[in-house]
Amino acid sequence: MSIVFSKPKPIDAEVRQRIRDAFSRLLWDRIRPWVYLDSEGVEATTFDGRVLRFENRDAPGAEQLFWNDYIEPFLKELCRSEVATTVARAKANGWPMRRALSELRAEFLAGFIRLYWTMADVHRQAWSGPPRGPIRRDTSAEVDRMMAFVDATIEAARAGRTA
Repeated sequence: MSIVFSKPKPIDAEVRQRIRDAFSRLLWDRIRPWVYLDSEGVEATTFDGRVLRFENRDAPGAEQLFWNDYIEPFLKELCRSEVATTVARAKANGWPMRRALSELRAEFLAGFIRLYWTMADVHRQAWSGPPRGPIRRDTSAEVDRMMAFVDATIEAARAGRTA
């Protein structure tokens, strides 16, 4: 019987957990409050620090803000930060850069799918008229848009630029 030692992965359990925790915080802090839109209203703090208050689902701009550039600035900052951290760690530890960034990309994909799926569910509950059935908004375009951003950020990092 032989013992096989596997190489440590460039994206270790600590990094995976940090990214998953970051997505959980975004869901808890930025998306969860919208669930209470009709009963309590919602107060949304945008990436630039503006605080917007919506009394109910019919408040002008509420639905548009929810889908149009509310969460993306937070996601883009997370991407930039994690790509930079991964590049620095890969260089410092002699990890293969391509592999490290590929694994990071996979973590982002899983996070985006989870986040946008949850947003679609919140949207279905808050804005769809009766009956509130099982149909959720298709979020593949949002996931694709954010993955394109991740890919551009990764390519910029490989080329020694910042995105």
